[in-house]
Parts: sequence; C-alpha cells; structure tokens
Amino acid sequence: MPPTPGRRHAALGWWLLASLPLSYLLALAQVILDPYWLDNGSTTFIPWPQRWSWALLTALVLEMFIAPAVLVGYGLWRQLHPAGEGKTENTPEVN
Repeated sequence: MPPTPGRRHAALGWWLLASLPLSYLLALAQVILDPYWLDNGSTTFIPWPQRWSWALLTALVLEMFIAPAVLVGYGLWRQLHPAGEGKTENTPEVN
C-alpha cells in the first residue's frame, strides 16, 4: 500500500517549518556581525534593541529565497527517490 499524500509530504512541512528559525538565526548573525548601516552616505550604528527588528526584516527577505529552495530541493529529492522504490514483498512498510 503506497503512503498517503499527507504522510508522504509531511517531511516537506517540517523542512519549511525548520527554515523559519534558520532564516532568523542567519539574519541575526548577519546583523550582529555588521551592526552598521548606511543612512544617506553616513554610517549609523544599530543599537541592540533595534537589532532584533532588523534581524526580523532581514529574515523575511531571506525566507523569500530559502522557502523556494526547500521546495525545489524537496521536489528533486522526490524525483530521485520515488515512494516505494527498492521495496520487496518481505519489506515491511513504516507508517
């Protein structure tokens, strides 16, 4: 019996959910490593209370690239490893 689409694509949901904190941590690291931004040609320091907001805005931009990359990667992985490949009569299914 082939797995149902809901169970088969559950990994996709987990990877998309995991990409959210990953993008925020990457954005926070970027803001912490370079706490300056250019304001009309002059360098301005970003204070700690505002770094969390800057990281959130940067994470939103990063997520626009990370989520489609996860979707494409998942699609390629499913094409290379189709469901049921390599199973024999005696291989038990894992639900």
